[in-house]
Amino acid sequence: VAPDNIDIIVIASNILISPTHSLPASSDGITMGQSTYFLGFPYGVMQHVQSELNHSFPFPWVKGGILSAMDIENSTLYLDAHNNIGFSGGPVVFIPNGRPAHDGQDFSVAAVVSGYQSPAEAVFNADQSPSDYHIRPNSGILIAYNIRHAVELIQANPIGANI
Repeated sequence: VAPDNIDIIVIASNILISPTHSLPASSDGITMGQSTYFLGFPYGVMQHVQSELNHSFPFPWVKGGILSAMDIENSTLYLDAHNNIGFSGGPVVFIPNGRPAHDGQDFSVAAVVSGYQSPAEAVFNADQSPSDYHIRPNSGILIAYNIRHAVELIQANPIGANI
């Protein structure tokens, strides 16, 4: 079971809402400094491509990042990547041990995107005095949780809940 600070939910649908792709759900072989990719629909924007390639489902956007840090105790991965609203819940994929894709190695799903680090920063008035306002900029630090937590939830309830 995921620690209390890990925000993952798994929803099972009785209808197909996306094509299925065979990707191992494992972070085994991920290394620091490795290229990663994450998928989602930023601000709800979808690419509708008339193609059998994705069975007429919208294509997610694909963005890249570098695995910069891992908190092993809390199963948290930190990527140097510019995330947007709409990627939360999306997969973080990688090629195990950083092998080139052309050598026959498939991608694996290492984690689930949670969001991005967003520290509050003061807004200053024109005279450089601090105002009462703050903004929460995107720091470029993407936070993701190890995929094993989603796998554990699926194994605990393989047929899902009635929704």
